[in-house]
Amino acid sequence: MSPVRGDRRRTFPPVRCRGASTDGEPSGAEVHRILRGRSPLAIVHDLRQSLITAAGEVFKGVPQFICHYHLAADVGKDILLPHVDRLRRLVRRTKVRPKLRALVRSLKDSVVSKESGELTVAPVIGLRSTAKLRAQCTPEMAKGTSHALASWILAFSRTGEGYGFPFDMPYLALHERIVEVHRVLSEPSGCWPKGKRGPLSPLKRLMDILGRVAASEHTAEFRRIVAETERDLAIFERLRVALRICPKGGKRRRNDEGAPSSLSPKRHEAVLRKVRRVLQTRSRLDSPSQRASRIVLQHLDKYWDFLFGHVLTKGSQKITVPRTNNVEERLFRVVKGQCRRLHGRGHLSRDIDAMLPATPLVLNLRNSGYCETVYGGAEVDRIAARFSVVDPASPARLLENWRRETLSVRIPRKLETQKTLPRKLAKFIAVAVRVLQA
Repeated sequence: MSPVRGDRRRTFPPVRCRGASTDGEPSGAEVHRILRGRSPLAIVHDLRQSLITAAGEVFKGVPQFICHYHLAADVGKDILLPHVDRLRRLVRRTKVRPKLRALVRSLKDSVVSKESGELTVAPVIGLRSTAKLRAQCTPEMAKGTSHALASWILAFSRTGEGYGFPFDMPYLALHERIVEVHRVLSEPSGCWPKGKRGPLSPLKRLMDILGRVAASEHTAEFRRIVAETERDLAIFERLRVALRICPKGGKRRRNDEGAPSSLSPKRHEAVLRKVRRVLQTRSRLDSPSQRASRIVLQHLDKYWDFLFGHVLTKGSQKITVPRTNNVEERLFRVVKGQCRRLHGRGHLSRDIDAMLPATPLVLNLRNSGYCETVYGGAEVDRIAARFSVVDPASPARLLENWRRETLSVRIPRKLETQKTLPRKLAKFIAVAVRVLQA
């Protein structure tokens, strides 16, 4: 919960407040007497009814607003989570992700060129000259291409804008990437060799793995789930645009605080009323989008009184109340991250894998016994003297080896987020299929 107090500043960061009453604590009236003269100008909180009730009792007459980010996220989860669960279960049934990871591991020795230290596939990305492509058609290049495409599919979670589900839809992106790569590999279908061995075997193996989704008995079910998800996603997107939250192409990720310009209460209410009228019509019809429309209407009706009027007046000043409580949520996320580092977390292995070898040993500099044994003391000049005998070229070699190891596991971020990577490799694949089996 985020109380906003009068101040000379135009906008005010909310202050998060958690308060569940227990026996022995002051009553609402007693709290109100304690806080008399310190009442906030307004309160911004999430969707919990207990907070709405408690704030209304303790701070009588103080305007309350709900966080627009929480409202949009709650609506999106109610609408889209059943579809995403069905899609996730179907993906697991095909076992396409573990098979892609196994393929990537099996090809990691062919990913980095021994001469240049760059990705093997880099020279053919976007290359259009048939003569130059024929010169690049080697078994190693075919392996590098297969690795790049499989890694690109597995990086499907990179396609979002950092807002999190339901604003980002990673499993839809996974399906889109699988279908796109399978389409590229299927274009020279009449030229593929029938055997499973040979220089084209990595690309053929990749196409067979993706066929579990794009060309199997599961394909029709995938298409049905994706169509239903996209249909309901359009309704959620309509509410998202009306609330002006988490815009497409935004760079703020989860720290987005909504559109910078403030609408007047009348204008903002008119925009949402228009959306509400359209959804009311759809909810009465026996249409596939009836369920999603009703979910949006239920949320709008429940929280309608807490959505408008963020521009308040105190004396001669106009004060804009934040439309989200993300300022304090941001601090909350930092605290959660610190706790996870203390107690362990699910994604900690990524952090460890990304570190250079022996990086954690830096923490030993806090240990006086360690410093005495290794450096002869904890004094700065002793540590500096010991480091001065290290070969200056050694860190560069370590960094280069670490970079090669990283490239063998995953492609660079700029390629992971490229939507057109399969199209840029399609020409090479078409040429390689003809050349390498000749």
